[in-house]
Amino acid sequence: MEYLTRAACYLMQAWAAMDLKTLIVLIGATWAFYKFLQRGELHPLVDLKISGEFIRIDQREFILCSMEIENVHLPLYGSNTAA
Repeated sequence: MEYLTRAACYLMQAWAAMDLKTLIVLIGATWAFYKFLQRGELHPLVDLKISGEFIRIDQREFILCSMEIENVHLPLYGSNTAA
């Protein structure tokens, strides 16, 4: 319990010593990181399709694999106008 009390005191002292510029930068960085994570979850950068099959040639078995990658990256600042 003493550890939590000391940690709380340290955080209160750090908060009191923080100036306005540092607070604004921390809030802005937190917001930017949140938006970055949110964008990554909602809009994947690539669409990946993988398939495979076993084939037999001359009494030997092989695995035939194929992979298709489609770039579905949405631009950060895009326009929806048709060309």
